Amino acid sequence: MYKPILTTAGTAVASAAALGVALAVHSTLLWTVLALVFSVLYVRQTFVHAQARQALERAQPPALFGATQAGDRATPALGAASPQRSAAPAQPVPEQLSTRTGEIIHRHRDRLEENILQRVHIIMKRLEAVDKLLAGNNLTPEQAHVARKMATEYLPEALENYLRIPPALAKTKHLTPGKTAYDILVEQLSTLGRAAKQLQDEATTSEAQNLLANHNFLQAKFKQASTDFDT
Repeated sequence: MYKPILTTAGTAVASAAALGVALAVHSTLLWTVLALVFSVLYVRQTFVHAQARQALERAQPPALFGATQAGDRATPALGAASPQRSAAPAQPVPEQLSTRTGEIIHRHRDRLEENILQRVHIIMKRLEAVDKLLAGNNLTPEQAHVARKMATEYLPEALENYLRIPPALAKTKHLTPGKTAYDILVEQLSTLGRAAKQLQDEATTSEAQNLLANHNFLQAKFKQASTDFDT
């Protein structure tokens, strides 16, 4: 009478024990898999960080019109005394100077008057001339910083701020006494144009001084030589 009951109870206990063992094994396997996944992710993250750190260490200083530092608005006076220039050669320009400004003009050409387009063109030509002179290391770091900011931030941002004003108000609504958005943009472009010309003149003067210094060196080095050109 009791034998079937005992047999059933024993079977239930055995099944429960087997289930417990199976759950324990499953749990162990699950934690093992999770640990393996986290280990792989950690190793990958460590590798990525190491690669990024090495890339930063190998990175060269930014070019004249390369990426700008966020939030850096302060620039030295263009006419201030220039410190000793670094002897390091200029880095190659990574992109065209007019990329951002050109895209703005392409998208909003119908909003920009011919007078505005002409001023922008003059500014960019002057900055391109400054960039070519940079190859001879004729700008101080401060001057290069100003030129880079002008090309990549100040000029395109002036245009973008103007274009945010509705066309119907750009030439009619006075933002300050006697000045509309159009008037303010013209003043900004005039300021940028003068600053770009001053940078160009300073870089050209430095180039001329280098030529004169080399001339004086040769004159002193070979002052005893004949004045006739030796053919």
